[in-house]
Amino acid sequence: MSALLADRRALVVGSSSGIGREVGLRLGARVAFHGRRRERLDECVARAGGGVVVVADVADPAACEAMVDEAVRGRPKPLN
Repeated sequence: MSALLADRRALVVGSSSGIGREVGLRLGARVAFHGRRRERLDECVARAGGGVVVVADVADPAACEAMVDEAVRGRPKPLN
């Protein structure tokens, strides 16, 4: 984990798979994982040891605004 990002929040769009998933898992910040499949996002949060799940359709401007709001306000889920 990068010490520079440890106290920062990040929203990683498309983080349920592929490059987005790896960025979210390795970023070192408190990550809001975005995607369309909650199950995959929950797996990312568990693997990362915490984070926020944000399900939204990026084709919808209102959903994008809500996604950013949730990422900023969201409380990371601790790993149990």
